[in-house]
Amino acid sequence: MADPDIGKEGCEHLGLRLVNNIVEDISYKYMYGLNIVLIKI
Repeated sequence: MADPDIGKEGCEHLGLRLVNNIVEDISYKYMYGLNIVLIKI
């Protein structure tokens, strides 16, 4: 079912909204010269 709050102008953040609704926890750290993002679904 489509989200009624999303209009044509709101589509640019649709991916971020989807991730925000699916992901239980997200964390970031910089270690050994690498950017590490852990996503718990």
